[in-house]
Amino acid sequence: MSDYLQLTIIRTSKWPVNPADYPYEYMQLTPAPPWEEHAIHSDSMSLHGPAWGVFCRTLVPGLNSEQCAVLQPFLLMTFNGATALACAKSLSPLPQAAIADIEDLVRRNSPWTGEEIRASLLSLKDSLARWMRRIPPGHIGVVRRYDWGKY
Repeated sequence: MSDYLQLTIIRTSKWPVNPADYPYEYMQLTPAPPWEEHAIHSDSMSLHGPAWGVFCRTLVPGLNSEQCAVLQPFLLMTFNGATALACAKSLSPLPQAAIADIEDLVRRNSPWTGEEIRASLLSLKDSLARWMRRIPPGHIGVVRRYDWGKY
């Protein structure tokens, strides 16, 4: 089993979000956080190889604070429903930083080839963009990463 992302849409009109309102303990056998009980939609997607790390290092920094709030780097981030369409569009094309990050991983003897990492990153980016387009105004999208080895 691989690591995966939990994608949740929650009704709220508050932006930016208060990190204290979205606690997430990243440790073994952590139950779902209470705020997730009121989700209007929840889904998950598998992660493959280093694509999530590349996404977090190279695409997330390009999003502005009206689009995305990183509450815990690589683990928990929120997306504003009011700007979700613009955010989804801003993920394309792949920035040069992503291509350089992939090349660096391959140079450092990644078990994944550059083509495999790029394909996985494109699939992840496109899936997240489709999900973002479903976040309506007055809602937020919450992305949580689960490490299969810890749960």
